[in-house]
Amino acid sequence: MAAMVVKAFELKHEQPNAKFNDQDKVSKWAVKSVETAIAQGILSERLQQ
Repeated sequence: MAAMVVKAFELKHEQPNAKFNDQDKVSKWAVKSVETAIAQGILSERLQQ
């Protein structure tokens, strides 16, 4: 979903090497989109309780 939002809004990749807890669960082709969505505030990490 992050890839679709980033593409739809034509967002530029802003934050290379952004780290997030479940990075190993994101497909390689989607990592840049997830990093961009995090940098733009579209996505944020949810703390597990």
